[in-house]
Amino acid sequence: MQTIPALALLGMVMLMLGPGKTTVVTGLVLYSLLPVVHNTFLGLDSISPGIKEAAKGMGLSKWDRLFSIELPMAFPMIFTGTRIATVTSVGVAVFATTVGGGGLGSVINQGIRTQNVRLILFGTVTLMAMAVVFDL
Repeated sequence: MQTIPALALLGMVMLMLGPGKTTVVTGLVLYSLLPVVHNTFLGLDSISPGIKEAAKGMGLSKWDRLFSIELPMAFPMIFTGTRIATVTSVGVAVFATTVGGGGLGSVINQGIRTQNVRLILFGTVTLMAMAVVFDL
């Protein structure tokens, strides 16, 4: 979904769900899938086959191996995907105002319409701070 521009994706979702917060949340979830799924795959794929074989040799079932061995070992990579998705969502959420979702995007939009530089800076700096805090 990340190959589709964020505003176009929100517009397509709005056609199906109508304007509002549900459209924004659905769009953000769709836009966030790639980093989470991709990093989860990379994390699970990077586990040494020897570790998987040892867990199998210990008699662990497929689900026990997944939850006891593989997911804990892949967690750093999965968490990185979650961080990327979170920061991306903060940036994409600015477009929520265009589909009736409100948020800080409406503050920036209002600043642009009224040519109020302080309002634009307030919204932008706030979003930047949110992205940095969520990335930490």
